Amino acid sequence: RSMMSSNSESESTTEKAGLNDVVTGEAHTPSHRGDSQSQSVKRKPNETITQTFTRPSGQTYFGKPLELYTVDAFTSKPFSGNTAAVVLAEGADYPSDRWMQLVGSEMNLAETSFVAIQGSIGDVVNAKLRWFTPTTEVELCGHATLAAAKVLFAKLEANQIKFHTIHSGTLTVTRAADGMLEMDFPACPPVPVDAEKAKQLKDALPGLEVVWAGHSAGTGDYVAEVTTVASLEAMVPDLPAIAALGGRGVIVTARQEAGGAGDISSRCFFPNIGINEDPVTGSAHCVLGPHWASQMQKGTIKAHQCSKRGGNLEVVVPNWEHLDAQSRVTLRGDAVIVTQGSMLAVE
Repeated sequence: RSMMSSNSESESTTEKAGLNDVVTGEAHTPSHRGDSQSQSVKRKPNETITQTFTRPSGQTYFGKPLELYTVDAFTSKPFSGNTAAVVLAEGADYPSDRWMQLVGSEMNLAETSFVAIQGSIGDVVNAKLRWFTPTTEVELCGHATLAAAKVLFAKLEANQIKFHTIHSGTLTVTRAADGMLEMDFPACPPVPVDAEKAKQLKDALPGLEVVWAGHSAGTGDYVAEVTTVASLEAMVPDLPAIAALGGRGVIVTARQEAGGAGDISSRCFFPNIGINEDPVTGSAHCVLGPHWASQMQKGTIKAHQCSKRGGNLEVVVPNWEHLDAQSRVTLRGDAVIVTQGSMLAVE
Protein backbone atom coordinates (compact mmCIF):
# COMPACT_ATOMS: atom_id res chain seq x y z
CA ARG A 1 0.00 0.00 0.00
CA SER A 2 1.40 3.38 -1.00
CA MET A 3 2.35 5.60 1.91
CA MET A 4 2.60 8.96 0.11
CA SER A 5 0.59 10.75 -2.56
CA SER A 6 0.89 14.07 -4.34
CA ASN A 7 -2.85 14.76 -4.46
CA SER A 8 -6.14 13.58 -3.04
CA GLU A 9 -7.12 11.65 -6.18
CA SER A 10 -4.04 9.42 -6.12
CA GLU A 11 -4.43 8.90 -2.38
CA SER A 12 -8.01 7.71 -2.91
CA THR A 13 -6.96 5.34 -5.67
CA THR A 14 -4.23 3.82 -3.52
CA GLU A 15 -6.52 3.44 -0.52
CA LYS A 16 -8.89 1.27 -2.54
CA ALA A 17 -6.12 -1.17 -3.41
CA GLY A 18 -5.91 -4.28 -1.23
CA LEU A 19 -2.69 -5.72 0.11
CA ASN A 20 -2.25 -7.95 -2.94
CA ASP A 21 -3.50 -5.44 -5.51
CA VAL A 22 -1.18 -3.41 -7.73
CA VAL A 23 -1.67 0.29 -8.34
CA THR A 24 -0.28 1.00 -11.80
CA GLY A 25 0.66 4.14 -13.70
CA GLU A 26 2.77 5.23 -16.63
CA ALA A 27 6.51 5.21 -16.18
CA HIS A 28 8.76 7.43 -18.29
CA THR A 29 12.46 7.78 -18.80
CA PRO A 30 13.79 11.29 -18.26
CA SER A 31 14.89 13.38 -21.26
CA HIS A 32 18.47 12.57 -22.21
CA ARG A 33 20.96 15.31 -23.11
CA GLY A 34 18.28 17.82 -23.99
CA ASP A 35 16.10 15.51 -26.10
CA SER A 36 12.64 17.03 -26.34
CA GLN A 37 10.83 13.68 -26.20
CA SER A 38 10.88 10.92 -23.61
CA GLN A 39 9.86 7.33 -24.24
CA SER A 40 7.65 5.10 -22.14
CA VAL A 41 9.51 2.34 -20.29
CA LYS A 42 8.37 -1.15 -21.26
CA ARG A 43 7.75 -3.36 -18.25
CA LYS A 44 7.34 -7.09 -17.96
CA PRO A 45 4.10 -8.43 -16.47
CA ASN A 46 4.02 -8.43 -12.66
CA GLU A 47 5.35 -11.87 -11.75
CA THR A 48 7.72 -13.47 -9.27
CA ILE A 49 11.37 -13.62 -10.33
CA THR A 50 12.79 -17.15 -10.25
CA GLN A 51 16.46 -17.93 -9.68
CA THR A 52 18.64 -20.85 -8.63
CA PHE A 53 21.06 -20.32 -5.76
CA THR A 54 23.92 -22.55 -4.70
CA ARG A 55 25.09 -22.80 -1.12
CA PRO A 56 28.78 -23.24 -0.24
CA SER A 57 28.08 -26.93 0.41
CA GLY A 58 26.96 -27.31 -3.20
CA GLN A 59 23.30 -27.84 -2.29
CA THR A 60 20.69 -25.69 -3.99
CA TYR A 61 18.03 -23.39 -2.59
CA PHE A 62 14.98 -24.74 -4.39
CA GLY A 63 11.85 -23.86 -2.44
CA LYS A 64 8.83 -21.93 -3.63
CA PRO A 65 9.21 -18.16 -2.99
CA LEU A 66 7.71 -17.05 0.33
CA GLU A 67 5.80 -13.86 1.05
CA LEU A 68 7.98 -11.26 2.79
CA TYR A 69 6.90 -8.02 4.46
CA THR A 70 8.42 -5.26 6.55
CA VAL A 71 6.15 -3.67 9.12
CA ASP A 72 6.65 -0.66 11.39
CA ALA A 73 5.14 -1.61 14.75
CA PHE A 74 3.82 0.50 17.62
CA THR A 75 3.19 3.44 15.34
CA SER A 76 0.57 4.69 12.90
CA LYS A 77 3.18 6.42 10.73
CA PRO A 78 5.64 4.75 8.33
CA PHE A 79 9.36 5.06 9.04
CA SER A 80 8.86 5.24 12.81
CA GLY A 81 8.25 2.69 15.54
CA ASN A 82 10.11 -0.62 15.43
CA THR A 83 10.53 -2.43 12.13
CA ALA A 84 10.14 -6.20 11.86
CA ALA A 85 10.30 -8.48 8.86
CA VAL A 86 7.53 -11.05 8.50
CA VAL A 87 7.97 -14.26 6.49
CA LEU A 88 4.90 -16.41 5.78
CA ALA A 89 5.90 -20.06 5.62
CA GLU A 90 4.47 -22.29 2.89
CA GLY A 91 2.26 -24.87 4.59
CA ALA A 92 1.77 -25.59 8.27
CA ASP A 93 5.42 -25.80 9.36
CA TYR A 94 8.64 -23.80 9.27
CA PRO A 95 11.72 -24.09 7.09
CA SER A 96 14.89 -25.20 8.89
CA ASP A 97 16.18 -23.36 11.97
CA ARG A 98 19.47 -22.74 10.16
CA TRP A 99 17.71 -21.08 7.23
CA MET A 100 15.53 -18.92 9.50
CA GLN A 101 18.63 -17.68 11.32
CA LEU A 102 20.27 -16.85 7.99
CA VAL A 103 17.19 -14.85 7.02
CA GLY A 104 17.21 -13.05 10.38
CA SER A 105 20.82 -12.07 9.72
CA GLU A 106 20.03 -11.03 6.13
CA MET A 107 17.12 -8.82 7.21
CA ASN A 108 19.38 -7.28 9.88
CA LEU A 109 16.37 -5.94 11.80
CA ALA A 110 15.75 -6.27 15.52
CA GLU A 111 13.53 -9.29 14.81
CA THR A 112 12.18 -11.31 11.91
CA SER A 113 8.92 -13.22 12.46
CA PHE A 114 8.28 -16.58 10.84
CA VAL A 115 4.60 -17.50 10.64
CA ALA A 116 3.10 -20.88 9.74
CA ILE A 117 -0.69 -20.71 9.42
CA GLN A 118 -2.43 -23.77 10.89
CA GLY A 119 -6.04 -23.08 9.93
CA SER A 120 -9.08 -21.25 11.25
CA ILE A 121 -12.23 -21.85 13.29
CA GLY A 122 -14.85 -19.21 12.55
CA ASP A 123 -13.10 -15.85 12.56
CA VAL A 124 -10.19 -17.10 14.72
CA VAL A 125 -6.94 -17.98 12.93
CA ASN A 126 -4.40 -20.36 14.48
CA ALA A 127 -0.75 -19.96 13.52
CA LYS A 128 2.68 -20.92 14.78
CA LEU A 129 5.19 -18.10 15.39
CA ARG A 130 8.93 -17.83 15.99
CA TRP A 131 11.27 -14.83 16.17
CA PHE A 132 14.92 -14.44 15.15
CA THR A 133 17.29 -11.49 15.68
CA PRO A 134 20.36 -11.17 13.43
CA THR A 135 22.23 -13.45 15.83
CA THR A 136 19.82 -15.71 17.73
CA GLU A 137 16.27 -16.96 18.27
CA VAL A 138 14.36 -15.20 21.07
CA GLU A 139 11.62 -16.54 23.35
CA LEU A 140 9.24 -13.56 23.17
CA CYS A 141 8.95 -10.45 21.00
CA GLY A 142 6.12 -7.95 21.17
CA HIS A 143 6.70 -5.72 18.15
CA ALA A 144 7.37 -8.64 15.79
CA THR A 145 4.17 -10.34 17.01
CA LEU A 146 2.26 -7.14 16.31
CA ALA A 147 3.86 -7.00 12.85
CA ALA A 148 2.89 -10.59 12.07
CA ALA A 149 -0.68 -9.94 13.21
CA LYS A 150 -0.92 -6.79 11.07
CA VAL A 151 -0.02 -8.82 7.97
CA LEU A 152 -2.43 -11.65 8.73
CA PHE A 153 -5.31 -9.29 9.49
CA ALA A 154 -4.68 -7.58 6.13
CA LYS A 155 -4.73 -10.91 4.29
CA LEU A 156 -7.34 -12.96 6.13
CA GLU A 157 -10.94 -12.45 7.21
CA ALA A 158 -10.41 -12.78 10.94
CA ASN A 159 -10.87 -10.76 14.11
CA GLN A 160 -8.54 -12.78 16.29
CA ILE A 161 -5.28 -14.65 15.82
CA LYS A 162 -3.86 -17.22 18.22
CA PHE A 163 -0.10 -17.50 17.83
CA HIS A 164 1.29 -20.75 19.25
CA THR A 165 4.90 -20.30 20.37
CA ILE A 166 7.59 -22.63 21.69
CA HIS A 167 8.52 -20.75 24.87
CA SER A 168 5.74 -18.24 25.57
CA GLY A 169 2.60 -20.31 25.16
CA THR A 170 -0.34 -19.03 23.15
CA LEU A 171 -0.34 -15.30 22.37
CA THR A 172 -3.74 -13.95 21.30
CA VAL A 173 -4.03 -10.82 19.16
CA THR A 174 -7.45 -9.21 18.68
CA ARG A 175 -8.46 -6.47 16.27
CA ALA A 176 -10.40 -3.94 18.37
CA ALA A 177 -13.35 -1.90 17.17
CA ASP A 178 -11.14 1.21 16.92
CA GLY A 179 -8.67 -0.63 14.64
CA MET A 180 -5.99 -1.00 17.28
CA LEU A 181 -4.41 -4.42 17.82
CA GLU A 182 -4.55 -5.87 21.32
CA MET A 183 -2.01 -8.51 22.32
CA ASP A 184 -2.53 -10.80 25.30
CA PHE A 185 0.93 -11.37 26.80
CA PRO A 186 2.29 -12.77 30.08
CA ALA A 187 2.92 -10.27 32.87
CA CYS A 188 6.61 -10.24 33.84
CA PRO A 189 6.86 -8.01 36.94
CA PRO A 190 10.36 -7.11 38.13
CA VAL A 191 11.65 -7.61 41.67
CA PRO A 192 14.40 -5.63 43.42
CA VAL A 193 18.00 -6.79 42.99
CA ASP A 194 20.64 -6.99 45.70
CA ALA A 195 23.01 -4.11 46.45
CA GLU A 196 25.87 -5.56 44.39
CA LYS A 197 23.76 -5.96 41.23
CA ALA A 198 22.20 -2.53 41.81
CA LYS A 199 25.70 -0.98 41.82
CA GLN A 200 26.64 -2.84 38.61
CA LEU A 201 23.46 -1.58 36.98
CA LYS A 202 24.07 2.02 38.05
CA ASP A 203 27.67 1.85 36.81
CA ALA A 204 26.39 0.76 33.38
CA LEU A 205 24.25 3.93 33.17
CA PRO A 206 26.70 6.78 33.78
CA GLY A 207 25.22 10.16 34.62
CA LEU A 208 21.81 8.80 35.64
CA GLU A 209 20.28 8.90 39.10
CA VAL A 210 18.85 5.41 39.53
CA VAL A 211 16.13 5.39 42.20
CA TRP A 212 15.10 1.74 41.82
CA ALA A 213 16.90 -1.30 40.40
CA GLY A 214 15.22 -4.60 39.59
CA HIS A 215 15.17 -7.71 37.42
CA SER A 216 12.46 -9.63 35.57
CA ALA A 217 12.95 -13.38 35.37
CA GLY A 218 10.22 -13.49 32.72
CA THR A 219 12.21 -11.57 30.12
CA GLY A 220 15.73 -11.71 31.54
CA ASP A 221 15.89 -7.91 31.73
CA TYR A 222 17.32 -5.62 34.38
CA VAL A 223 15.23 -2.53 35.11
CA ALA A 224 16.48 0.90 36.19
CA GLU A 225 13.99 3.57 37.21
CA VAL A 226 15.53 7.05 36.88
CA THR A 227 14.45 10.50 37.98
CA THR A 228 13.59 12.39 34.78
CA VAL A 229 12.63 11.78 31.16
CA ALA A 230 15.14 14.45 30.08
CA SER A 231 18.03 12.52 31.63
CA LEU A 232 16.70 9.30 30.10
CA GLU A 233 16.62 10.86 26.63
CA ALA A 234 20.14 12.28 26.96
CA MET A 235 21.85 9.22 28.43
CA VAL A 236 24.69 7.32 26.73
CA PRO A 237 24.83 3.78 28.14
CA ASP A 238 27.97 1.74 28.75
CA LEU A 239 27.06 -1.16 26.44
CA PRO A 240 29.94 -3.50 27.47
CA ALA A 241 28.92 -3.01 31.11
CA ILE A 242 25.28 -3.77 30.22
CA ALA A 243 26.38 -6.93 28.40
CA ALA A 244 28.42 -7.97 31.45
CA LEU A 245 25.28 -7.92 33.61
CA GLY A 246 24.03 -10.96 31.69
CA GLY A 247 20.48 -11.75 30.61
CA ARG A 248 18.88 -10.01 27.66
CA GLY A 249 19.75 -6.45 28.66
CA VAL A 250 18.52 -3.35 30.48
CA ILE A 251 15.26 -1.37 30.46
CA VAL A 252 15.64 2.23 31.66
CA THR A 253 12.43 4.04 32.55
CA ALA A 254 11.10 7.29 34.02
CA ARG A 255 7.73 8.74 34.94
CA GLN A 256 6.57 11.51 32.60
CA GLU A 257 5.90 14.92 34.08
CA ALA A 258 2.34 15.99 34.83
CA GLY A 259 0.58 17.15 31.68
CA GLY A 260 2.67 14.94 29.42
CA ALA A 261 1.24 12.94 26.52
CA GLY A 262 1.50 9.70 28.49
CA ASP A 263 2.47 8.19 31.82
CA ILE A 264 5.96 6.75 31.33
CA SER A 265 8.93 6.75 28.98
CA SER A 266 11.64 4.14 28.46
CA ARG A 267 14.67 3.04 26.47
CA CYS A 268 15.89 -0.56 25.99
CA PHE A 269 19.42 -1.86 25.45
CA PHE A 270 20.03 -5.52 24.48
CA PRO A 271 23.66 -5.96 23.34
CA ASN A 272 23.66 -9.64 24.33
CA ILE A 273 21.21 -10.46 21.54
CA GLY A 274 22.79 -8.17 18.96
CA ILE A 275 20.57 -5.10 19.54
CA ASN A 276 22.40 -2.15 21.09
CA GLU A 277 19.16 -0.13 21.40
CA ASP A 278 15.74 -1.44 20.45
CA PRO A 279 13.46 1.24 18.93
CA VAL A 280 10.22 0.03 20.60
CA THR A 281 9.97 -3.12 22.72
CA GLY A 282 6.61 -4.75 23.38
CA SER A 283 7.96 -7.43 25.70
CA ALA A 284 9.67 -4.80 27.86
CA HIS A 285 6.22 -3.43 28.63
CA CYS A 286 5.23 -6.80 30.08
CA VAL A 287 7.76 -5.74 32.72
CA LEU A 288 7.06 -2.00 32.84
CA GLY A 289 3.27 -2.30 32.90
CA PRO A 290 3.08 -4.21 36.19
CA HIS A 291 5.89 -2.11 37.73
CA TRP A 292 4.28 1.25 36.97
CA ALA A 293 0.69 0.09 37.55
CA SER A 294 1.69 -0.69 41.12
CA GLN A 295 3.51 2.63 41.49
CA MET A 296 0.70 4.71 39.95
CA GLN A 297 -2.15 2.68 41.42
CA LYS A 298 -3.99 2.26 38.12
CA GLY A 299 -4.54 -0.48 35.56
CA THR A 300 -3.81 1.31 32.26
CA ILE A 301 -0.40 2.81 31.49
CA LYS A 302 0.27 4.99 28.43
CA ALA A 303 3.86 4.44 27.37
CA HIS A 304 6.34 6.11 25.03
CA GLN A 305 9.69 4.60 24.07
CA CYS A 306 11.98 7.53 23.41
CA SER A 307 14.46 5.98 21.00
CA LYS A 308 15.44 7.83 17.84
CA ARG A 309 12.49 6.32 15.91
CA GLY A 310 10.12 6.39 18.88
CA GLY A 311 6.84 4.59 19.42
CA ASN A 312 3.74 4.43 21.60
CA LEU A 313 1.57 1.79 23.21
CA GLU A 314 -0.84 1.22 26.05
CA VAL A 315 -0.41 -1.47 28.69
CA VAL A 316 -3.50 -2.77 30.46
CA VAL A 317 -2.80 -4.66 33.70
CA PRO A 318 -6.18 -6.05 34.83
CA ASN A 319 -5.16 -7.42 38.26
CA TRP A 320 -2.29 -5.07 39.08
CA GLU A 321 -3.08 -5.25 42.80
CA HIS A 322 -2.73 -9.05 42.94
CA LEU A 323 -0.14 -10.17 40.38
CA ASP A 324 0.87 -13.82 40.29
CA ALA A 325 2.56 -16.29 37.93
CA GLN A 326 -0.60 -16.56 35.80
CA SER A 327 -1.17 -12.81 35.40
CA ARG A 328 -1.48 -11.34 31.92
CA VAL A 329 -1.19 -7.90 30.35
CA THR A 330 -2.76 -6.44 27.21
CA LEU A 331 -0.49 -4.45 24.91
CA ARG A 332 -2.44 -2.10 22.62
CA GLY A 333 -0.77 -0.62 19.55
CA ASP A 334 -0.92 0.05 15.83
CA ALA A 335 1.35 -0.94 12.93
CA VAL A 336 1.99 0.00 9.30
CA ILE A 337 2.92 -2.38 6.46
CA VAL A 338 5.73 -0.62 4.59
CA THR A 339 7.00 -3.16 2.04
CA GLN A 340 5.68 -6.35 0.43
CA GLY A 341 7.69 -8.78 -1.65
CA SER A 342 9.07 -12.32 -1.95
CA MET A 343 11.86 -14.28 -0.31
CA LEU A 344 13.50 -16.13 -3.21
CA ALA A 345 16.38 -18.02 -1.57
CA VAL A 346 14.18 -20.60 0.17
CA GLU A 347 15.12 -24.04 1.45
